[in-house]
Amino acid sequence: MSSTVSQRQAKGKAFHESNEKSNYIYRWCLAVILTLILVLYLTPIPEYVMGTHPETHHTLFFAATHIQGTHEDLVRLPALPIYLFFFLLQGTLVAAALVETADRLGLVKSKGKAFPHQPHLFGTAPDWLAPILTDIRWHPALAAGSAGRVGQRADGGGGAGATTAPNFIHTMPPRLLYLSVLLFVSLPVPLLTFGGGSFANAAWWAITTAGLGVVVGAESMMASVDKNAQGLSGMRYTYKGA
Repeated sequence: MSSTVSQRQAKGKAFHESNEKSNYIYRWCLAVILTLILVLYLTPIPEYVMGTHPETHHTLFFAATHIQGTHEDLVRLPALPIYLFFFLLQGTLVAAALVETADRLGLVKSKGKAFPHQPHLFGTAPDWLAPILTDIRWHPALAAGSAGRVGQRADGGGGAGATTAPNFIHTMPPRLLYLSVLLFVSLPVPLLTFGGGSFANAAWWAITTAGLGVVVGAESMMASVDKNAQGLSGMRYTYKGA
């Protein structure tokens, strides 16, 4: 009996080590993807500075609809400050995801906090963002009761075995929630650019959203595999004694 238990423990340990190695390789791939996105966004800047980029200026026309404008009414805005502004927005999100991935790889060491301050659970998220992420994770509107009950009838009745279904945000790892928020925040820039009629630029800035989507998807799969690999040791019970 003891030999069987030891064999199972050895297999579980080997599987855990193999899973950790796979996650390490996947996160290195994610780090490379995020780095390439930052490098890609930096490539047009020299052309903007030298004035050789096809979109050196943006032309705007402000006039009433009943007025027939001329070339003198056109407003030419330099594209470099506009590009740097959008690059600052999207590049910051990519850099934040890259720092988070590097921290998971052990390449970045987080600074400790002096007592009584305690580190939060959201990885490399800024301290000012941690309370917001906590509110999102434990918001009353996302409480387990609002998610419905498993086995409960539509008329409000329920069987004896009705249980409360937890919201997926409650069970989501905190660091994955931080990456998901970064993904959500990256949406306005490409959507607004698309709404403004600049479809090529919208696709350009959507690279950030696509890259962060790959990171969130990969981290979600790794978290799911880790949870299944842990088995009973990774479960959380809400047992209430008498």
